[in-house]
Amino acid sequence: MMSPKHLYIGGGEATRSKIQLPTNVKIIPSITGLLGGIALWRD
Repeated sequence: MMSPKHLYIGGGEATRSKIQLPTNVKIIPSITGLLGGIALWRD
């Protein structure tokens, strides 16, 4: 069982979503995940 405090949804189809999301769910651009992965490898 999983109960995250925040949920981030990304990808091309996520931006087309027209449903009302809870306040702890955010739609983010795909580039955000890529930049996060790069930041992890820099250290």
